[in-house]
Amino acid sequence: MATDTAAAPVTRPAPPRRLWQVPTFLVGAAAFVAAYQGLIPIQNTVAATFEADLAALVGSTERVNPDARELKAALDRVAAEVMHYPELAARAHAALGGGYARLAELTADGGEARGYWVLARQHFTAGDESKLSDLERVKFVFRRAKSQAADPPASLTPADFELIRAILSRPPFGEDAGDAPRLGAELSLRATPPDLKAAKDGLTSYLTNAGLGTPSATLTRAKLRLSEVHLALGDPDGAKQWLTAIGADAPPDVLPSAKAQLARIRMSEQDWAGAAREWEAARAAELPQGLRSMSAYYLAECRVRLKADDADAVKLLDEAAKSSGPEGPAAAVKLVGLTLRNPDATRRKAAANYLPTAAKAAKGGLVPAVEVQAAFEQAVQVLTADGAFPEAVAAAEAYAPVAVGGKEREKKAEVLTAWGAALEKAGADGKARYASAAAEYAAVAAALPPDLPYRAEQLRLAASLQRKAGNPTGGLDLLKQAAATPKLPDEVAGPIWAEYADGLLAANRPADALVAFKRALDTGGPTSTAVRHKLARNLIDSRDPKKLPLGIELLEQIAQAERVSPAEQEYQEKAFVELANEAIQARDFQKAEARLRTQLRLYANGPEAGQGKLLLGTALLQRIDPRAKVPAPDADKAGEEALKLLKEVLTEVDARKVANRPATGDPWLRTQAQLRVLLAQVLLRKPYDVLTTADPIRREYAGKVEELIVLSMMYHGYLQLNNDEGRLTVEAHMRDAFAALKEKTNGFPARSGEYSRDYWEREWPSLIRPMR
Repeated sequence: MATDTAAAPVTRPAPPRRLWQVPTFLVGAAAFVAAYQGLIPIQNTVAATFEADLAALVGSTERVNPDARELKAALDRVAAEVMHYPELAARAHAALGGGYARLAELTADGGEARGYWVLARQHFTAGDESKLSDLERVKFVFRRAKSQAADPPASLTPADFELIRAILSRPPFGEDAGDAPRLGAELSLRATPPDLKAAKDGLTSYLTNAGLGTPSATLTRAKLRLSEVHLALGDPDGAKQWLTAIGADAPPDVLPSAKAQLARIRMSEQDWAGAAREWEAARAAELPQGLRSMSAYYLAECRVRLKADDADAVKLLDEAAKSSGPEGPAAAVKLVGLTLRNPDATRRKAAANYLPTAAKAAKGGLVPAVEVQAAFEQAVQVLTADGAFPEAVAAAEAYAPVAVGGKEREKKAEVLTAWGAALEKAGADGKARYASAAAEYAAVAAALPPDLPYRAEQLRLAASLQRKAGNPTGGLDLLKQAAATPKLPDEVAGPIWAEYADGLLAANRPADALVAFKRALDTGGPTSTAVRHKLARNLIDSRDPKKLPLGIELLEQIAQAERVSPAEQEYQEKAFVELANEAIQARDFQKAEARLRTQLRLYANGPEAGQGKLLLGTALLQRIDPRAKVPAPDADKAGEEALKLLKEVLTEVDARKVANRPATGDPWLRTQAQLRVLLAQVLLRKPYDVLTTADPIRREYAGKVEELIVLSMMYHGYLQLNNDEGRLTVEAHMRDAFAALKEKTNGFPARSGEYSRDYWEREWPSLIRPMR
């Protein structure tokens, strides 16, 4: 039986030669051709002998399970003498055609079998069916159809194909169908469009009804072919049934393909362990180089899915990456991901080496384009985080062939921005990197339509980096372009106008800046709130009596807002705290208390909660001070609440430190809370608590103004205990501390309040005169 006749014999590996094969084919072919060309003279031999040989050939062919050697011998005898008996030519050609067809069906080697099919078709072409009996003619037509299907002549029309298919589907009574179902199936696959159902039925019939003499290799090839038909019909289970029936003894041209096909099915079912097993079996066979590199790629994918050792997957992918086929770039993409997850940052740099090859993967079809793009963006992100800036820039540049909409330049700008920041942090000059990043963002913007909001955002980023690069004027020009974009959404226009206003202030153009600030406020939303807060801070920080009321009014607007988006909550919480602080400065402690209670009710766990508790504690302490203009209704209750709030601040700061999540202002918050805890204990007349709490704090702040403040609390503690010795000792320590601070350049860092020299000279005159 023949193998798949669609495969050209010249592409197959040369089959092992058998001495008895050559004479059979050559003698038959040479005798047939030479006689027709007049090279062999017709001799008068005994007709009876030839007829006996002819009968023997027919008998051998008609057996259910012919002996291949006997059939070859019979063919050799008849083929050698056929041209000597023209009166028997019709029967002889019919017998030779049928014999070679049967021999082809009994031959396991595909190339050899195809040669027999060629001989069969030539004899059927030379035969004259009109000179045959009815029974012989029926068999002749059927067997000729087989030879035509196995080796179709170029002259066959679609109608001829359909006729041959019809003949093969109805074997004559008593005729062994042999290869007919398989050959009919192959013709069905050649139809336009392919008749997959007929092909499946034909191959299934062939496999289930094959005789004992059918070579196992031929059956194995048919199983592989049938599995392909099942897959084309969307029936992976049917394909798997036939593929699993192909054993390890399958021919070398079948086993690797069968295992690979089965592996792909198991991969589609996410049976990664089963797929890996099949790929290993395929790789154990003699695979062609193309299939071998492909198997390496897919086996590596299975290893990754099974969370196996990355080193094994890397080795397989390195093998696949050397291929010029689609698996080469696809393997490079996978290698990027595996390399980037290496725990060694030095080794992660190697990911950049794979990216130029990985860029070709989008055209190969094995890896979706989005996955290729994700690999590049991951490489840029990880390498930037590692501080491997040259490699990250190279990754961004290699991204160009697969990036969309200038994404590679945007990523390069991000790397250069981070590079500039890293240089600045290290004390170096990062301006050149910022300037390069600005140029990348500007280039992205230049390639976009002028009315696109995204373009305006790229210009804003470029302007911000221009300012960092020391070119504020260039930044203003870019922001002006961005602001001119028509119909900008508020969320884009707001930040642009806000930054434009900042730039104008820096350029000493306050009138233009005020116009820009108003435009930013008009946008509404989070940006408007952020701008309102920023403008308020500028006005308040100026301490100009003419500007201060407007700054406070802007904070009031933020604080009184009823509908606050998540993005605006930060500014509303700050507004409450800052308004409370202004009220404390104005000694309106009742107003400060009201602001802070609202803040802590709305934002109990907000980022400003610690500051709010500190200020609320401060306001309450001021209201229980004997000198308070508007004292608290219940001094003890207010004092205990203040003490509780201040201790909560200390507990929260310490908890963040232990968790290694300190906030920026925690050191200042801790110091102020410690000092106010002492004040609360003094005001609540708890002198023993004051002295116990104060001693370690004093040591912690030795040589600073805080030490002087702590000593003053201790002074009051001894005073409440009527302990003159202790009071005088502390006063002596205060005088020494005050004298030491006066000698320091910045010993008193403030101009007013407890941190100023003026305060201590005014409130504690004994510090500047000799002790008695």
